[in-house]
Amino acid sequence: MLPDREGGYPPVSLIEARLVRPLGAKADKRAGLPRGYATRWEWHAKSRRLCVLRDRLAALEADWAAGRVPVRTGIPVCRTGPGTM
Repeated sequence: MLPDREGGYPPVSLIEARLVRPLGAKADKRAGLPRGYATRWEWHAKSRRLCVLRDRLAALEADWAAGRVPVRTGIPVCRTGPGTM
């Protein structure tokens, strides 16, 4: 998934919005607020995931700034079905 021009990286912005809400908070559709995470375990796991996503995004942006574009060549990434290697 590529960064959005205005809102940043969609998974990062969604996790950030949910992390600021209290545990177990209900969503408020009128105010446009997402629900909070259900448990401390889920909140902690998502906060760690957010760190990983931010690191990946920083590396991706550095590659883009340097003019490097990820390209997959050669053998197809996924081969399925009978008769494949």
